[in-house]
This record gives sequence, structure tokens and C-alpha cells, in this order.
Amino acid sequence: PLWERFWIGMLNPYVKSEVNRPPAGQRWVAGGTPKGMYACPSWSQSNYLRGANMPDCYPGALDPYFPPTEIFSHYGMVFQMAQRGGAGTQQNPYYHFAGSLVYPPASGGLTRYLAEIRRPGETILLGDGITMLDRGPTYVVISLGCESQFIHQEGSNFVFLDGHSKYIARNSERYLMSTTENNQTVYFMRYYTFSME
Repeated sequence: PLWERFWIGMLNPYVKSEVNRPPAGQRWVAGGTPKGMYACPSWSQSNYLRGANMPDCYPGALDPYFPPTEIFSHYGMVFQMAQRGGAGTQQNPYYHFAGSLVYPPASGGLTRYLAEIRRPGETILLGDGITMLDRGPTYVVISLGCESQFIHQEGSNFVFLDGHSKYIARNSERYLMSTTENNQTVYFMRYYTFSME
């Protein structure tokens, strides 16, 4: 099954939750929805897309992937980023996810170690969002952050790298911190930048 290639496949042997099992010779279940611990009873596609299409999120960017071929989970886990993204401004702050390799080692990638995480108590690992196979089916889409801002009323739940969980109101990407680099003030997403403090 395709879900064995990313975070669900790494976690499931330990939690032994119910998952969709595709028919022999197939890698996914067309129309499949999450089961067991991978399903959130409050999650809805309309609330997810409402959050994603807000002006302070990614309006229209996720629409081409819907409706999904299969939704594996109503949660998303951060993925690898070799370099930080963004420009360091308040309008386009830096972000740097603390995730590790998603695909088999033969495809390249990197591994992040806990010692690299500057603020484990403020660095998100897992949260309300989505892990799905797009409508192509072409891509596995994993997202969390501003997209989930309406999943639980006006916010969403997240698990941090130190193990605690927290409800964050509204868009979790709007919480910024600043530091100085090259004698200039730069801004970064508080919960999505493991490499800065």
C-alpha cells in the first residue's frame, strides 16, 4: 500500500490502528477515507479548504488536488526541508520544517536529529491537516498549518517535538518571531522553523 511509504507506515506498526487495505495489485483505495486513529470526527473537507483559501494562507493553491483519490489521514506531519523557505520579512517569513525523509532512501533525502532542533517545545511535528493522494492520482499531499485553522471551531491541535500537544487559535503560521542576521531584523514562523531562535 502507498501509505506504507510515509509517516503513517512508520507509525502504524506501533499503534496498530485500522487502515485501508487496497485490493491485491493496487496501491490505494479509490474513495478511501481515514480509519481508526487517523480519522478526526471534526474534520471536514469544506472547513479544510476554507482555511486553505483564506487570504493569509494559500488561496487556490490546493484546489487542483481535490477531490482526493484517497484520504489516508485527517492529520499531517512535517516533511523534510534541506533549506529554509521564505524571505525573512513579516509578509514572507522564514520557515524550516523539522521533518525527515518521506520516500525510500534510494530517492535521496535527509534525516533530522533532535539535537538539531533549537526549540523543540515550539516546533510542530504533527497536527490537524491532511495526508492524501490527489485526484490525479499523481501526488501524495501532506499539509498542516494555516489550512487547518477551521477544523476545530477557530483553530487546530498540534503535537510538538518535545511531546506536548496544544490547541492553537486561528492560523498557526501567523505567529512570528524575530532575530538578527547580518545586522538586519528577520522574521520566521514560530512553530514551523526548527533552525532559528
